[in-house]
Amino acid sequence: MRTVSGMRETLVAAGHPPIWCEVRGPQGSSRAPNTYVAVRDRLKPLGYKPYWWSKAGMRPVFDDEVVKRADVLFERH
Repeated sequence: MRTVSGMRETLVAAGHPPIWCEVRGPQGSSRAPNTYVAVRDRLKPLGYKPYWWSKAGMRPVFDDEVVKRADVLFERH
């Protein structure tokens, strides 16, 4: 979350590139639980949305799906 917060200006200057990010849900870590919500909230004002990515394609992430550790793609559409 701190990394994303610190790179907001860089993301804008670089034309809002996609971000592949490891995040955690409420059960993802006792040290840093629920980083997904914080990262999502930091990127949302920049127009980013969270997606699951697989060989089959991308689909939106629903908040309740991120329970433990997850890799999420944030992109602007």
